[in-house]
Amino acid sequence: GSNVETFLALGARVVAVEPRGECVSRLRRRWGSSSRVTIVAAAAGARTGRAMLHLSTSEQVATLSPGFLRAYPGGDGLAWSSSAEVPVVTLADLAREHGDPVFCKVDAEGWDEEVLAGLGRLPRALCFESLGRLPEVTEACVRLLARRGEAVFNYRVSDQPSFERTEWVGPGEIVKLLVARPSRPAHADVFVRFPG
Repeated sequence: GSNVETFLALGARVVAVEPRGECVSRLRRRWGSSSRVTIVAAAAGARTGRAMLHLSTSEQVATLSPGFLRAYPGGDGLAWSSSAEVPVVTLADLAREHGDPVFCKVDAEGWDEEVLAGLGRLPRALCFESLGRLPEVTEACVRLLARRGEAVFNYRVSDQPSFERTEWVGPGEIVKLLVARPSRPAHADVFVRFPG
């Protein structure tokens, strides 16, 4: 939900998927009357159903991923406070209901591979989160997307305004940059284009 304003400024119609009740309420207060914003009170995943969302004391951090809980057990201001069962939709479900997306931004705290596994038709581009403590998730996302179609990758570190690479790279190179090297970034947004 934190990127709604940016996408609207670009002229986009936005489908915001948010599983946390208090965040959904805030989104509805801010954007509920906009004809260009649809708010879906659910998590995204590989298949439709229900799942356990683990909530933290930070409004910005919640996850469906057991791996994320192990990698980020708490500390540095983060504590896991409770959990709640939430509905889960797939990106393919959302596309059937709202139309095929041009761009998807996935930020699912270690659950990104599951979200991308629920993708129907490929958008022109997408973005997913890479976490230094979960390199296996980054690699799995890259491999999944490379199997789906010709894909090129770039990344930016911790919400910096520009890409780290001047040229887009293939799946093997992005894995080297974000997974294989010991000095991998703690957090990066991985952008993917499907030029075919």
